Amino acid sequence: MSSSSSDFPKLSSTNYKSWVGDMRALLMIKEVWSIVNGDSVQPTADDKKELLEWKTKRGKAAGLIFLNLESDQRVHVKGFEEDP
Repeated sequence: MSSSSSDFPKLSSTNYKSWVGDMRALLMIKEVWSIVNGDSVQPTADDKKELLEWKTKRGKAAGLIFLNLESDQRVHVKGFEEDP
């Protein structure tokens, strides 16, 4: 499996039920699931290192999700590309 994509089908108009489980597993393996499910909240600006790490993980999660959408499904996340 490459670092930015997966071995399962991208989200289409017909495969959400299988895709969502696969996507969750991928995000867990990449250690960014807590960003997506809300368990990890944005740190305060006081801790710059922690904030940078959180923003990096958030970007990674958003990128992974975006790359695992069929192109015709990306319209549904327009404006939220950086917000998993």
